[in-house]
Amino acid sequence: MELFCLEADPVRTRPDDDGVLQSLLTTEESCLPQGSYLKCAQKDIQPFMRRMVATWMLE
Repeated sequence: MELFCLEADPVRTRPDDDGVLQSLLTTEESCLPQGSYLKCAQKDIQPFMRRMVATWMLE
């Protein structure tokens, strides 16, 4: 049986706690993809295409 948000245990740390941010930064460092990730994952997409999408998303 799956618990709904209201049934789950409450979060025991404050969102403004520095420990939360430090934990997220540490986790991020260990989960970063390799620099060549996009070269092997999307061979048909060229860098100029990614630039167009990024520009479009920023607008």
